[in-house]
Amino acid sequence: MKFTVKRRDLGPALKIVSSTLGTGNGDIASHFVFRSTPEGEVEVLSNKSTVYSSVLLTGVSLEGEGRFTIEGSRLLQWLRAVGELEVITFEFLADKSVQCSESRGKQKFSSLDPSLFPYWDETLKKASESGVLPASRLRDALGHVKRFVSDLENKYPNLTVAEVQEGILKSSDRAAMAAVKVAGAENIQCRFTGKNIGNVMKFLDQFGDLEVEVLSTERTYFIKAPGAVLGETKYTAPFPELTAPW
Repeated sequence: MKFTVKRRDLGPALKIVSSTLGTGNGDIASHFVFRSTPEGEVEVLSNKSTVYSSVLLTGVSLEGEGRFTIEGSRLLQWLRAVGELEVITFEFLADKSVQCSESRGKQKFSSLDPSLFPYWDETLKKASESGVLPASRLRDALGHVKRFVSDLENKYPNLTVAEVQEGILKSSDRAAMAAVKVAGAENIQCRFTGKNIGNVMKFLDQFGDLEVEVLSTERTYFIKAPGAVLGETKYTAPFPELTAPW
């Protein structure tokens, strides 16, 4: 597998999937996964435990097919030294390493076994649409209720989430309750784990006022943005039925 991509296209794409990049030492959660698609595109994926995302690269010229991984922090560090107008060539070599080349030189990265990555393709296929709304609207609503999510998981597990109930995004830490009416979320079925809300907001930040589609299954929700997807495995404890005194 070999492909070329412009530095100015790669940087924004990696910023999207950096929102769900893990930090483990040598763990595949700390790696970006690059894989070819049947349509001749290149997709980049990351997974941080229960929250994960993917993005399609734009302007790619692809030869062959396959997949490989690169440790996220090392790749991002190297990219900071690459000029904005450079064209980068990624090539997966026989020794299971990835060679990245640009006009001033080459850099090699080790790849882990990409089959160890927990892909979510089949779950996404089963998800059904539940709402469409601007990314900024959902992001702002999450930013408000995030401040009132409990962090006492052992004592109050059903308060460590924010949940959409009949178009209203709710959270509580027992001392206070937040409730935000979100236009377009009337049929959305989402339960956001408190510790992951920051990752979801970081993802949504990249799309401004563009519309995103929310899909869900019984155990998972997905936010489908232009060229990108974020998903989260729903926390098992549901938020309680609390009514806001409008």
